[in-house]
Amino acid sequence: MRKGKHRLLYNSKVISIGLVTLALNGCGTGEEEPSSPQDSIVEVVAQDALLKTEINDSGYIVDLSTIVLANQSENVFRLSDVSVINSNSSCSPISIEQQSFTINRKQATVCDYAYAVIANNQTDVNEHSSGMVRVVVSDGDMFQLPALSHVAKINEVNTTTDPDYNYEPIQINLINELSLVGTDVSNWTLSPSITQPYTKGSLVNVDVTNHLIEYIPAPGTSGIDRLMYSYIDDSAGQAYSGVIDIAVAENANQGIELLTPNAIYGLNGKTYVPLKDAINGIEIDVSPYVNSLDGDDIQLIYVKSLTAPQTSIDGANQNNLTNTKFTFKASTQNVHFVTYAVSDHKGSYQIGHISVTVLDENDMAPWVDVTDEQSNTLFYAPKTLNVAIANSYTFDESITTRVSGINYSVAGLYSDSVIEYCSQLSAELATSEELKSLVDRGWLNTALWPQNSEYLVLDRISGDIKILDISAGAYTIDITTLDNPLSDISYYPACVEKSDATDRMLVSLQLSAKLRSGTTSISVPNGKSINTTLTGYFNDGSVENDMLLFDKSLTTFVQSSQLLTQDSFGFIAHTIGNTDLYGQYNANKDPLRSNIIDIEVTTAVVTNGTLSVSSSTVPQGSTITLDGQIEYSDNSSSLVSDEASITWMIDKSEYTGTGSHYYVDDITYDGSNWTLKSSVNQGTFEIYWMIDGVESNPKQVTIVEAVLVNLESIVTKDSTSHLVANEFAIGRPFYFTVMGIFTDGVSRDVTSMIEQQNWEYDSSYVNQSSTSFNQFTGHAVNRNPNDCGYGQPIKAWLNGLSICKSVIIAEPYLMSVTLTPSHHILPRGTSVDLTVIGTYSDASSQTVSGCTWASSNSNRATVDVNGKVSTNASSELGDVNITAECNARYGTGTLSSSTKISVTGPSLVSINASPDSWRMSRLETEKLTAIGTYSDGTTADISDTVSWSKTSSGYDSSLTINGAQVTVGVGYTRSGSLDFVAKLNGITSDTVTLTLYNSFYVSSNNMRISFPSRSELNWSGSKWFCGNVASVQGEDWGGRDSDWGALSLGTSEQIYNAGVAKEIHDMFVNQLNDDGKPYGTYYGVWNEKSGSERYLYNMSNNSESFTWKTDTSTFLCGQSF
Repeated sequence: MRKGKHRLLYNSKVISIGLVTLALNGCGTGEEEPSSPQDSIVEVVAQDALLKTEINDSGYIVDLSTIVLANQSENVFRLSDVSVINSNSSCSPISIEQQSFTINRKQATVCDYAYAVIANNQTDVNEHSSGMVRVVVSDGDMFQLPALSHVAKINEVNTTTDPDYNYEPIQINLINELSLVGTDVSNWTLSPSITQPYTKGSLVNVDVTNHLIEYIPAPGTSGIDRLMYSYIDDSAGQAYSGVIDIAVAENANQGIELLTPNAIYGLNGKTYVPLKDAINGIEIDVSPYVNSLDGDDIQLIYVKSLTAPQTSIDGANQNNLTNTKFTFKASTQNVHFVTYAVSDHKGSYQIGHISVTVLDENDMAPWVDVTDEQSNTLFYAPKTLNVAIANSYTFDESITTRVSGINYSVAGLYSDSVIEYCSQLSAELATSEELKSLVDRGWLNTALWPQNSEYLVLDRISGDIKILDISAGAYTIDITTLDNPLSDISYYPACVEKSDATDRMLVSLQLSAKLRSGTTSISVPNGKSINTTLTGYFNDGSVENDMLLFDKSLTTFVQSSQLLTQDSFGFIAHTIGNTDLYGQYNANKDPLRSNIIDIEVTTAVVTNGTLSVSSSTVPQGSTITLDGQIEYSDNSSSLVSDEASITWMIDKSEYTGTGSHYYVDDITYDGSNWTLKSSVNQGTFEIYWMIDGVESNPKQVTIVEAVLVNLESIVTKDSTSHLVANEFAIGRPFYFTVMGIFTDGVSRDVTSMIEQQNWEYDSSYVNQSSTSFNQFTGHAVNRNPNDCGYGQPIKAWLNGLSICKSVIIAEPYLMSVTLTPSHHILPRGTSVDLTVIGTYSDASSQTVSGCTWASSNSNRATVDVNGKVSTNASSELGDVNITAECNARYGTGTLSSSTKISVTGPSLVSINASPDSWRMSRLETEKLTAIGTYSDGTTADISDTVSWSKTSSGYDSSLTINGAQVTVGVGYTRSGSLDFVAKLNGITSDTVTLTLYNSFYVSSNNMRISFPSRSELNWSGSKWFCGNVASVQGEDWGGRDSDWGALSLGTSEQIYNAGVAKEIHDMFVNQLNDDGKPYGTYYGVWNEKSGSERYLYNMSNNSESFTWKTDTSTFLCGQSF
């Protein structure tokens, strides 16, 4: 705890201090006023008292039983006398009882009474005890003025007209002296009546107007005197009691000095005395508070306390001339004022005051200080009276408050005292924002601060002190309209200690919404966003415009109903209903919330949308469907086709009905679709929808030429006669004409608009023209009934529309006849059959019989009834016309056709080729023969006329046919037989066959040469090979199989010169023999001149070698023709 300057003795308006009756040396009023502490003690002691009561129409009972003391266990006494000792006529007692008397209390006043009591067992009426009671009738808690003290000295110059009074008068200016201790009495009324409880001889003059009291001690007076005065505040109905203590001393010495006129006593270093110690009694020494200027001994001669009447000088010390101690006893918590007097026994006296605060350390108020941990800001709770007294804190009045059924006295302060009080706590006056923040957070309730009370606070803006009534409750206090405090009313103080100037305390939150910033309610469609801002206001006047940015971890929002979803910008409504929304800070520990905004979430509204049209082009007089999507604030959507109430805008003008727009004939809604019907005016217009002021995207629509609505009719016509008909023979072309109704109401021929594939028919009965798609030709009879009628149904499709027409397909008819062959060359001695081919309407053709035949020249050719034309060897050469005349069907007459026959000379009938078969070697030539037979029976050699050709498969350039000559070259690689034929004028001969030997014919030597041996042989082997060449080669030489011999050197040179050797060499040089070796260049020969057998002959260059190259070689065999 912090200690400040103690002002209790100067400005306590709640604690009553007792009237002290001191015996004045040399002056007394009788037995009831003992002249010194040494007077005898009676059985019953009357005590002086100061009582206070409120103004009331009923009387006030002055009960003396609580004032009078007795030295017996039973306080049994009776009231023997009571009288008014001031000049106030309204103070007269109404009645007197055994131990009390009743007075009037209908107005504010101060009444002084002298009373006497006597013990009931006392028979001597002179054995009474007297005392004085002052009663203050007032409605205010404050009724006691601060005690004042003065000193009057004798042997001064007498300034009065009365020679008996030799004291210097004392002038007491109440306004000045009381103002020094914080009390302003300038507007009150000073009572002219002054009560002197100790003496009756002193002079007292009262100047009511100037608030002055003049005091002159009575002659011979020495000691302590007291003046009791009073004030009345008529405007407030309050009365006040005051005392002035005067020490009357001789001027024989320097006297006694009061070191501490108004001392404060505490026990064991405390500023108060615990109640338990006060009950037992404590010893107080006044010596630290007084000093003899002459160094004389000082004796405590008197001590008195109205609220602690058992306080006294112990009997053992009453005759001790140096005693300065007394025993203090009290049984109640209070600030007890003790008046004491000291003497130096040389005529000097001093009076002093000691205040003793008695507190029950177990009787403390339940409320506690409040600390804002975020800013480390400490708010001091109001101090109870005992705490304020104990700590010497400034206060002005006692305020009674009741907490949890217990009454507490609280130190109240005036507005002009609260700043000093807060400074004693090393604090400052809290601002209205700070205290409101404590109320809003519920901290004062938690800390049990006195409720339903007014606190002094500071208006931070103006700097003025204001009153804040916390009884209004959390979040309901309006700090913008605080009242000013009354100067004479005490209030609870609100002091705050701030740890550091940089530590801000959040005192309030303001929640605002974008839709209606600053309002207390918002109506928002479901799904719509609310941009909220939570602003924080601090006790230093600073502002955080966005508490989420300032401290997101401790900033939260609360809804009474969960209708909103929080996002980074605020909230989005998601459920229809009502909710309260507020922001709060530090909710888990020290919550501070903002103002509450009532939010109503209504049905979602349209926020956006699109328009779609079934087509951006619409034919004249036609319709399109309007649709799209409507988006709502709750993120839901619907189709335009689901919305029955839509405003349509055409070229930015509202469509109001049929005929209201140049391009639009009508817009209708059938409960599920919006349909726009265009007018017959071609052009482009813009359309969009509007709902609650929200527009869709615009769409441009262009009105184009009218389009087909329906197929109206279909007719069929003959393609040749163009006559309307419903029956057509097979093969008879017919065509359709289709008429359609268009969006503009006009009927038009739409046949040309129907594509080829859009004609539906059965190809089993009709065929469609590939060029004129509406033209058809039947090809199968159909008279069957169908959905369209009888015959073949044909349906036309156009733009999804169709129309059907049934056509009967009748049997085909003969349309033309033709003779075949159309022109024929007929050699003499030959004949030809003519045929009549009829063509029918179904395009079919077939042979027609039963026709009539005729020849234009029977000398050249004749024709029979079947159309066979014949000539003979003597027929004239030249052309003749053959005519056939046939009957047509369906009575259309006859149809005829002619053909030309050219009669020529005889023609080749057959060819006979020879020989039938033959054999020959390569390089050998054979001449073939062809004999022709003619139509008139004659023959002729036509060997050089015919064309000879090989009929066997394959081809070899080494085979040549020159006219009738056939030659096979050396390089002919094929083996086996070859077939040949002769051809002339389309006549082919019989086949002749050539069988080819595996040998070569050398015409210059008229000899044959065999193929080389298939393996290398020695000379003996060569003989064997040549002797068996036919069997080795697997050939039939026609009986000349064994007359072969090995080639000689000379023969070899001859065949080389003939060019045959080189050809043989080139043919076989790289071929592999049966041994897998190439035949090579060298062949074994013998020298016919020397008879030597060991020769090798180079077939490629006509060279010879006389030694064997190897033991074996390849051999050729020869045979002479």
